[in-house]
Amino acid sequence: MQGMPQAHSYHCLDGVLYSLPEALEEVFMTELEKYQAFHQRVRQRKAEIPGELETLRAAGKGKTVQFKELMAEKLTMEMILLQLRYAGLEE
Repeated sequence: MQGMPQAHSYHCLDGVLYSLPEALEEVFMTELEKYQAFHQRVRQRKAEIPGELETLRAAGKGKTVQFKELMAEKLTMEMILLQLRYAGLEE
């Protein structure tokens, strides 16, 4: 005997139409929303860091630990976005 058919919802992601059982929809959307928030934070941080570096340079702090840590963070943000681009998730 077969159970009741599950209701499905449809979502378009990057031009691909996905059918999800409604029971999984909340989990899927939560994960998608988490990813989107992460991606936005990485992009935002990448845009903020050059200004912070310039402020430190202007203050003569181009050789401080703080400056070097900020450079490392900048490179990390760039590498994350590069990996996302390789995966087709970043333009």
